[in-house]
Amino acid sequence: SAGGVLGVAIIFLLEKLNNTFRSIPQLESATGETVLGIIPTIGRKVRRKSVLVRFREKPKGSLAEAVRSLRTSILFSDVDNPPQVVMFTSSVPREGKSTTAMLVAMTSRQMGKTAIIVDCDLRLPALADLLGTNDDKPGLLSAIDGTATVDQAIYQDEDTGLHVLMTKKSEPRSSVNAADILSSKKFSDMIEDLKKQYDLVILDTPPTLAVA
Repeated sequence: SAGGVLGVAIIFLLEKLNNTFRSIPQLESATGETVLGIIPTIGRKVRRKSVLVRFREKPKGSLAEAVRSLRTSILFSDVDNPPQVVMFTSSVPREGKSTTAMLVAMTSRQMGKTAIIVDCDLRLPALADLLGTNDDKPGLLSAIDGTATVDQAIYQDEDTGLHVLMTKKSEPRSSVNAADILSSKKFSDMIEDLKKQYDLVILDTPPTLAVA
């Protein structure tokens, strides 16, 4: 019937207009890069704090298994020289970048390895809000400008046991040029020092399409 033909035509049109990736081979073919892992979606209305709680409460769930698989893929991406510093980013905000970074760090801790997250989003820091700490204690910027030591600036979360070097809203940031700081020798030296203390150093960076 005419209705059936119209329905099929609409389906083909929608398929043609769809520009999303639906499979790993499709994504790898388009980018030329290897997909290290896929993290299942929890739902847009679920708060990030709730994701961390669910992760801890269900260590054998699909989310925990996916994160363990991602961590393993990262470490085995170079078998002879496993990466010790890993950077997480996204294209735009609210794609789960900071949450995924925390889950990988938590997984490393569960597997007996030490890990620290460095919050490199100097304009819109997320980890302080995610962990529920917005005190006036020193953070990343204080460690870089020398007003506090790195050890003084590292925050240890009681619930997750994570070590985090976070950017605090209480630290002055009005005149801060994030690109200059993150490309500075001081920041590079700090990461080298952290590599001596931790098995894995995770850099949680800003979305690539949002800032310089």
